[in-house]
Amino acid sequence: MNMHKLPPRTAFDTPEERHGWEAAVESILIQPTITNAQEILVQLRTGLNSAVERTSPMADQVLEILPINDLEQKQKLLPCLFRIRSLLSLELFETIFLSSPQNTIQHPFLALVLKFSRRLALLSHTTALTRWLQVIWENYFLKLERATALECPVSSILANASSLSGKGSQSSTLKYSFEEFKNSWNAVRLSVSRFECRELSAPPVEMSEDRPFALCCPEPQDPGIYFTAMLYTLVTAQTGFLDEVSNLVSTQASARWIEPLLRPERVDLRNANVSQLCILEPDKLLSIISNYSYQSLEYGKGRNYGFDFSRIEKALANKLLVGKVLLTDVYPAFLYKYELRKASTLTDVEQKVEQSAMSLHQLEAVCSSVDSQQASQLMTTLAIAMGFLHQMGGNPDMEIPHYLQSVLRLPTATTEVWLRNASISHLKLRNVTSLYSTLEDLVTDVLVESIHIQYTDPLPESGLQALKKAARVIPVSQLRVAIGRMIARRLVGASQRPELEMGPFLLDTSLNAIELWPTKSVTEEQLEGWLESGLLPVEIQLRHAYSCYTELGSGSRRHKKG
Repeated sequence: MNMHKLPPRTAFDTPEERHGWEAAVESILIQPTITNAQEILVQLRTGLNSAVERTSPMADQVLEILPINDLEQKQKLLPCLFRIRSLLSLELFETIFLSSPQNTIQHPFLALVLKFSRRLALLSHTTALTRWLQVIWENYFLKLERATALECPVSSILANASSLSGKGSQSSTLKYSFEEFKNSWNAVRLSVSRFECRELSAPPVEMSEDRPFALCCPEPQDPGIYFTAMLYTLVTAQTGFLDEVSNLVSTQASARWIEPLLRPERVDLRNANVSQLCILEPDKLLSIISNYSYQSLEYGKGRNYGFDFSRIEKALANKLLVGKVLLTDVYPAFLYKYELRKASTLTDVEQKVEQSAMSLHQLEAVCSSVDSQQASQLMTTLAIAMGFLHQMGGNPDMEIPHYLQSVLRLPTATTEVWLRNASISHLKLRNVTSLYSTLEDLVTDVLVESIHIQYTDPLPESGLQALKKAARVIPVSQLRVAIGRMIARRLVGASQRPELEMGPFLLDTSLNAIELWPTKSVTEEQLEGWLESGLLPVEIQLRHAYSCYTELGSGSRRHKKG
């Protein structure tokens, strides 16, 4: 049959005529001209969509192999040739693979990959989310007040970035990082439903510059819990997958070949690089499957696929297991300004890093060389360090300036303040809590003056008499230090209700009250005894904190409310 004798498609009146036309295409075009079927098949499969449109180089390449001189006739014939072919998709592959129970028994790892494929695809967004964590830690950690983060939209915070960072160029960098963060957040959010045992009432909202900045700061509570739950989703995707692979190796003989590839270590999510993540994007998965598949070129069998499941399985194992790590289930909690003690107490740091009190000589040197303004700056930096030490620990013999510069990578201008002062330049991480308390005492008067007005009510007569009675039992200097530290750590920023009793804050050891008192000045037994005896009665409340502090010393007295 001559090619030019093929009737046009519009001339078909019966199924027999169409069947005859397709048989002619098979005998005249396909069998004689396709000499390397597999190679041509790959070309047709990868360029199918554009080829049908006849606007791409692939279309021209396919047209070239057809032995028809008339271009118009070629273009009419091309869609008919493609009509008997089907595109490979992940859904089609999964359907074919799962259609036989024997496949899941012989290739359990491949079945596991298909089970986790959608969750592993989310890991491609890990980098953008962890990069945003680094950005907010460097620029806002312990610098941004909670009220500001809750009230101000992201656009407002980013626009004012230079005022916090000290660098105008930081604003554009932050906006770029936020754009990446926003895109990844929106890609992952519908897959987020829980954080540990807590079910979320709804998936995270769509991220935009109009959302409150607090939504972008991870916490184990609202509104930051949505970001934390997002990190939890990524960690459990990778760790859950690797845990199931380990279980597979130990329970199924057909998966024992995987064991040499599975040697994961544990790494914090923020420190994991891309090569350590089990990222499996859909197009990459389809590419691996396509490399080890073939499609029948027989007439009438264009939708028939065959797969080498063993080779697909081994290729996926090399991609998803070699060099991959388990992610630790420790989730970073953002700390707002004035809230260090709410999330990380001195006791918490002591549990992570062995602590030693500074010597008397060191204490005197710090007190004589650091003024209140410098002490405030040093405390801010030290609070950042303590936040990280609380979560990650550290070498107690590492010098503090070296830790700030090499581990936390704080700006040079920040670390130079430490290096220029000989009294603190050689202090070590084991001195962190002692130094912080010393600096805090240097600026207590300044911090007390910034207390919210709701804590400045005058003492009633009964409260004043109770305070004087307490001062006869406890040395005035120690009681005043404890009240000053309580104000600085618990009340600055208006974080406690003013009608609460002051006694438990100063005396209840379950509330870490012991850390408010000068080192070794009191014991926990003494505090518990004073609490039980009602040494600081209900008449003395947090609303009287400022009055108690000034009553016990010669600190400046500002105007009282009313």
